[in-house]
Amino acid sequence: MKKKIMSIIALSLVIAMGAVSLTGCGIRTKATDITIEDGDTIIVEEEDMETEAESDTDDITDTEVIGGDAEEAEESTDFAGAEDDNIVLYAEKEEQRKYLDIYDFDYLENIRTLSATSDIPVYDGAGFNVGHIKNGSTVEVEEMAEGIAWSRFKNPIEGTEYDYLYVMNDNFVASNQITVSGTDIVEKLTYNMNNRAYELPTILETPTSDMEVYEFRIPATYTNEVDFKDDIYFYSYDNGFSVGSYMTYAIETIEDGGDIICKIFYKDLYEDWVENQ
Repeated sequence: MKKKIMSIIALSLVIAMGAVSLTGCGIRTKATDITIEDGDTIIVEEEDMETEAESDTDDITDTEVIGGDAEEAEESTDFAGAEDDNIVLYAEKEEQRKYLDIYDFDYLENIRTLSATSDIPVYDGAGFNVGHIKNGSTVEVEEMAEGIAWSRFKNPIEGTEYDYLYVMNDNFVASNQITVSGTDIVEKLTYNMNNRAYELPTILETPTSDMEVYEFRIPATYTNEVDFKDDIYFYSYDNGFSVGSYMTYAIETIEDGGDIICKIFYKDLYEDWVENQ
């Protein structure tokens, strides 16, 4: 009897170890109908079973790839810059002026022509330099601000974020600046000499020795033509001398360090002029 008990214990250990070994290989072993007789006959039944690993494998599905070529094909929305005959707009904004939010002022209609003698910067409403007016081109500026030295015009280039382009008023002074020559002065003085209702004077190419001289100096550069005409008028009539009071003239001009010296030679006082004074 003692011998059989020991045999059962030993057999149980062997079966347990075998079950563990087989389970690792994907087979579950089930011991049934164990009968120990005098002849130590043992019946063991085995049952195949899928392991958890195999079951998990069946649950794996393909992973969907998101993005890929579709994302790479997405078009960029970055502004690449633009231009027309008169204006260039940059792809990226440049420096910002100290004047911020220049759009936030009252702009009144004041149509002027801006003629660029060099590239003139243009700005957006926040004061960022966004492009320039091309040297040699002409732009019509429609509005000028109240309280600040800025003007603006509608952006003529479509497909941009700028409704208006802004320029500083100083550019108008620069664009209207003129340089006068001795020939210009002679032409204006000659016009004034001939602008009278009585007998026209004689204008000589060179002065004679018996002529008196009237001399004045004016700058060779003016901010605009109006100022130049005002100066010529002043020296023709309003400075104690009048080009309408004599019958014979000669004009000479000399360039002198950024100025022009003008000499008006004259003689033959018009008699009726004296009587009417």
